[in-house]
Amino acid sequence: MFKIFENICSIFGEGVGERYCTFVVYYNSEVYSSENTYSQGFSQGFGIVDEMYAHQIFHRWNGWEPYETIMITPPPWHRGFYSEGWNNYFIDWNLNQVKPGFSWDYLKKFYNTYKSEYYGTIKDIPVANEGGDTFIYYRKGACVAYILNKEIENQTGGEVFLVEVQREIWNRYGHMMGTFDYNDIIDIINELTDSDFSEFFNNYVFGKKEIIIPEFE
Repeated sequence: MFKIFENICSIFGEGVGERYCTFVVYYNSEVYSSENTYSQGFSQGFGIVDEMYAHQIFHRWNGWEPYETIMITPPPWHRGFYSEGWNNYFIDWNLNQVKPGFSWDYLKKFYNTYKSEYYGTIKDIPVANEGGDTFIYYRKGACVAYILNKEIENQTGGEVFLVEVQREIWNRYGHMMGTFDYNDIIDIINELTDSDFSEFFNNYVFGKKEIIIPEFE
C-alpha cells in the first residue's frame, strides 16, 4: 500500500496532506466506509484491497476534495469516464509498476466482460453519457482509457503517455483552479501530441465503436 501511495503521489508531485487515514478490517463480508475527504476504509473480504486503495487515493486528485479537479459536463455527458474509468485505468498502470507479476489483471477482466456481455447489446452505451450501469463508465471506461494511452503513445513515438495528460490536467485545474470538460481534455491531448484526437473521442468516448485490444484477446 505504501508503494501504491508513493507511486500515485509521484504523478502529481505532492502528497495527500497531514490528516489522511486508511484502515483495512479483516472481516469476510464486504464492508465499506464510503468515500470521505480525509479517510477511507474497507474489509479485506472484497478481495481487491490493492485496487480499492489505489482507486480512492487517485481520487484525491481527479475527483474529490480537498484537492479536486472540477469537471463540468452538460447533458448528456457524464464525468464518470474521467473520474472513474480513467481512474480504473491508472489502478492497473500503478499496480503494474509496484506489484511483481501483475500484468493488467483487472483490466483484462473488464475487457472480457465488455466483449462477452456488453458489446452489441442494448446495455452498451458511450462511456461519457448519462445512463447505463456502472460497468460502462468504470470498467468499459478503463478499457477506453487503455486504448487512448496506446494511441497517444503511437502518435508521439512513445514520447507522451496518458500520465502526462493527467499531470497537465492537474497542473491547469487542480486545487479547484477553474472548471473543465471533455473538450478541454481533447485540447490538452492535442497540444501534447501535436495531433487531433477529436475522432478518437467521437468514436470511443462519445460513441460506442467496438473496443479492440489484441493483446488481451
